Amino acid sequence: MFLGWTLYLRIRRYVFSPSRALALSVIYSLWRDLPERDDITDEDTPISFPEIPNSPIYPWSKLSTVYRSYVEGDPASEFIKDGRELGHDRVWAVGPLLHPNDASAERGGSSSGLTRDVMTWLDKCEDRSVVYVCFGSQAVLTNKQMEELGLGLEKSGVRFLCIKEPTKGQVEGEWSLVPSGFEDRVAGKGLVVRGWAPQVLILRHRVIGAFLTHCGWNSVLEAIVYGGVPMLSWPWGLTSLQMQLCWWMS
Repeated sequence: MFLGWTLYLRIRRYVFSPSRALALSVIYSLWRDLPERDDITDEDTPISFPEIPNSPIYPWSKLSTVYRSYVEGDPASEFIKDGRELGHDRVWAVGPLLHPNDASAERGGSSSGLTRDVMTWLDKCEDRSVVYVCFGSQAVLTNKQMEELGLGLEKSGVRFLCIKEPTKGQVEGEWSLVPSGFEDRVAGKGLVVRGWAPQVLILRHRVIGAFLTHCGWNSVLEAIVYGGVPMLSWPWGLTSLQMQLCWWMS
């Protein structure tokens, strides 16, 4: 669904989206009808979708950030808007595409050294005693947010596994830097992993008691299907639809 530019190739194509039908309906309604605010300073202006049955009314601030950034006539904005047009109304519902016994649960390989280290650490913990903290591959916390997160984990006294892989540029730009001395202070209680980790295998492990997540679609589905653990929702750069879904599932 992110390759809307294929519309201009004028060839037969299929569009796949892992999001829910309601989310797509709202997105397409936005770009088709282009609702606006009477007062551009009012972030709480209610936006309704009367053509969508049982659709909630959302305040302007909870709409897609991509849509709220739309500027009429701007080439980039118009390109995004045009890319939402499917050209037909043929839709097949096929999801969610996850299964508890799916071989993809070990995607990326379960035999790497880092994976073995993580699983060995988890094996030494008590059942349902570990909080798993991961914000996916796109959400990036500021250094201040990292400090607050670290302080919360440290003061809670709970066992935790925190996955974060900031790039060198992010760290230098004051993003995602693990607080100085944090790992020494939580030694024995927490494990900070810098790099890729097998999320599905982690969520499946008997010791995971909660999942602090950015509420990404993949993470939400994997937590439900593979882990069945409570989610501590920290929505990050998401639409209100995803936020409500994560809140309800938590």
